[in-house]
Amino acid sequence: MSSSCGSTGKTNGPMDCYFPQKSRDKEGKSGNPQVDAKAILRDRAVTCFARWMYDAGLPFNCVNYTDIFAAFIEAVGQYGPGMKPPTYYEVSGPYLKKEVVEVNKIVEEHKVEWNKFGCSIMMDKWIVRNGKMIINILVNSLKGSLFLESVYASNSSTDSTKMYSLLKSTIDSIGAENVVQVVTDNASENVKAGEMVIRVHSYIVQRPLLLNMMKRFTKQRSFVKPTKTRFATAFLTLARMYEQKNNLKKLFVSDEYTSNTYGREARGRESADIILSPSFWNKVVHTLKIGGPLVKVLHLVDGEQRPPMGYSYEAIDRAKEVIQASFSDQRKYKRVFEIIDKM
Repeated sequence: MSSSCGSTGKTNGPMDCYFPQKSRDKEGKSGNPQVDAKAILRDRAVTCFARWMYDAGLPFNCVNYTDIFAAFIEAVGQYGPGMKPPTYYEVSGPYLKKEVVEVNKIVEEHKVEWNKFGCSIMMDKWIVRNGKMIINILVNSLKGSLFLESVYASNSSTDSTKMYSLLKSTIDSIGAENVVQVVTDNASENVKAGEMVIRVHSYIVQRPLLLNMMKRFTKQRSFVKPTKTRFATAFLTLARMYEQKNNLKKLFVSDEYTSNTYGREARGRESADIILSPSFWNKVVHTLKIGGPLVKVLHLVDGEQRPPMGYSYEAIDRAKEVIQASFSDQRKYKRVFEIIDKM
């Protein structure tokens, strides 16, 4: 099919766009015929593309994926006339597999950064047009943000227990030692899920009989230590649990516990597995080494008599020195220092 590139009655085709034409100023014409032909060809190409996009039901913002879309247009242009469109088999089979390989390479590059400097997990819940609820999980690091997966969630599966399970499985897949923080919205189920990270504590204190049993093993010591720095409660709970590490182990292996209903419950067995896990206590030690000095700073600035700003900076510097002295490998605290320095 040919296109008219000018008004002289001469019919021009795509090939005419690649050859310079003589100026027709003598005929009283203005403009560049070559540019006019390019505009006509582009208009035809965009018309065909837009018609395909409308027919396929693609969203308008798909053209905003500038880099990938521009590369596609450039590749088609370099092929030239006569290129056949891809088949269903190609895009759903071999080319899809090729893309999966490329994406996995990108993920591995991000994992290197996660292992070196740590990362943040970001979870965002939203509802799509058909009413379905989707939870997007992303991981952010110095390498950038990486989409990890989307999880379909019905209304009944977004309670705190299910959200905690999703959070825990995500942390396990990335590696707990690599996760610096978890960022979610402030929905109640997410707040509760955060509290359930210290799941053993919540399991015990919600059962008076089990709480009394625990106090007998810990010589009447409780987990939570009263403090003015209320946002440090989670840390102080871990600190108290670590103080009672041996007594807690004795509790969960005792006949009194294992023969009780608690020892047969799913959450009871899970709590026992956590308390008896060496990796759990290693993580607690890591948390205490970093959190201890920082909680002292928070207690200082959160007091009724706030110190001058200079004292606060000095306290932070001292806290960093204590943290640094607690580790032989700077990778275990480097990301924390970066966060502190940005505050």
